[in-house]
Amino acid sequence: MVTTAIQLNNRYLLLSGLGLALIIFMEFLNFENPKELVEAQTGVMNRYALGLFVTDCLESKRDFRIITLKLLDEELIRKKYGNRESKKLFGDVSCQLQDLCKCPVFFPENDLIVIVLQNINREEEVIRKIKEKMQTFWNIRDASIRINTSTIILECPNCSENMDEVLETISYISKKRVTSLERSGDVCRIKDNESSTRKRENTIYDMLVNALENDGFEMYYQPIYSTSKKRFVSAEALVRLKDTDTLGFISPEEFIRVAEERGMIIENGNIIMEKVCSFIKNGGLGELGIAYIEVNVSGDQAVDEELFERFEKIRKKYGIAQDMINLEITETVAVEAVEMLKDNVRRFLNAGYSFSMDDFGTGYSNISKLMDSFYHLIKFDKSLIWPYFDKESKNGKLLLPNLIKMINELGYQIVAEGIETEEMVQMLSENGVEYIQGYFFSRPVPENAFLDFMKKHQL
Repeated sequence: MVTTAIQLNNRYLLLSGLGLALIIFMEFLNFENPKELVEAQTGVMNRYALGLFVTDCLESKRDFRIITLKLLDEELIRKKYGNRESKKLFGDVSCQLQDLCKCPVFFPENDLIVIVLQNINREEEVIRKIKEKMQTFWNIRDASIRINTSTIILECPNCSENMDEVLETISYISKKRVTSLERSGDVCRIKDNESSTRKRENTIYDMLVNALENDGFEMYYQPIYSTSKKRFVSAEALVRLKDTDTLGFISPEEFIRVAEERGMIIENGNIIMEKVCSFIKNGGLGELGIAYIEVNVSGDQAVDEELFERFEKIRKKYGIAQDMINLEITETVAVEAVEMLKDNVRRFLNAGYSFSMDDFGTGYSNISKLMDSFYHLIKFDKSLIWPYFDKESKNGKLLLPNLIKMINELGYQIVAEGIETEEMVQMLSENGVEYIQGYFFSRPVPENAFLDFMKKHQL
C-alpha cells in the first residue's frame, strides 16, 4: 500500500514491482519459517513438519514406513522431573535417533517420537538400532534412567491414503492404551485391518454424536426371574443404537467403550437414566410386579463427582422411588475402587438406591472385597456357570456349588446370568440362587415387547 501510494504521487518512480516483490518475499518467509516446523522446547520437528513430510512421501507414490515410539513412561517422567526437563530429554533422544538411523525424526505428541523411513529395505536394520539404543540409560538432571517404549509401525500408503489419515492414526496410537505392547515391548505393525478398526471406531463415534443429538438410543429390557417367588420381579436395562443401517448391529460393549474413550459416556448415561425413569413411570412397571430396574454404570460414570446430583434430578423429574433403581457396577471397577467411587456409593445408598456387582468372575474376583462391600446383589457371569454343565470340566462342578454357598452365607443374593436351559435353571434353583436371567426366559426386548411379555407371564 505504501509503495502504491508513492507510485501514484511519483509517476516516474517504478516502485510497484518492488512492492510486489516485498509481498512475495514476506509470504515466503511466513510459509518457510523454520521455527514453525520445530518444537520449541525439544528442537525436534513438530506435527506440522511431519504433515508436510508425509504429504511429500505420499505424493511420491512409493512405499514408506512410519516408525512410532510410544513413550510409556512419559507421564511419570514429566511428573517427577517437570515438563521442561522431560521435553529436553525426549528432544535429546530424538536427535540421537536421527543421527543413528539417518532418517527424519519428529516429536508430534508428548508421548510419541515418530521416525519416517523412506527406504523400506532398511526397516530391520533401523528397528534393531532403535531397540539397542533404547536399552541404554539416559541422563536427566543427576539421574540415569531407562525409557520404556513400544514400537508401532505404519505401513504406508497401505494403511492410510492421505496425510490427514496418517496423522489421525498417529494420534489414535497416542491416545490408545495398548496393554499387550506395554507388557511385552514387541513391535506392532499396523496394516489394512488395524486401519479399518480405527475407521470403524471413528464411524461409531459419528453415530454416537448423531444419536445424542437426534434421540438415536433405544432401551431394551431383559426380565429377571425369582426362584423363590416363582415370577419375574425385575429387569436389566440395556441400551441399543437405533442406527442399524450404517454398520449393522453394534454390540453395546463396543460403542460404550468408544463413548468412554471419546468422553461421551456421561451424557450417554444421562440419556439412559432418563429413558429408564420415563419407562418405569409410563409403563406402569410396579403394577406388573417389577420391584426395580437394573441400570449399568460405567467406570467413568462411577467416579464422576456430579453423578448423584444428575441421577437424582432425573429421578425426581419422573417421581420415581429410589428403590426402583438398582445400579450395576462391574467387578473390575469395584476392585479398582477409588475414593470418588466410594463417596458416590455412600450418597446413593443414603438416598435409598441399591447396588449390584456385575460380571462377577470375569477376571478379578477379589473375594475379600465382598467382606465389607456395599452390594445387595452379586451377578455371576456365565463364565462361572457354564463350566459346571461341561461334562469334561471337573473344576467347574466343584467350584460353582461351593461358590454359591459361600456367597449366600456372606449374606448376598445371587443373580445368575446367561442361563439358557431348563437344566441350568433347576440346578441353580436347588443350590440357592435367588435370581435367574438369560435366554431361557427371554432375550433383551424393546419396551413394548417387554410390557407384552410381563402381561402374559405375570397377570
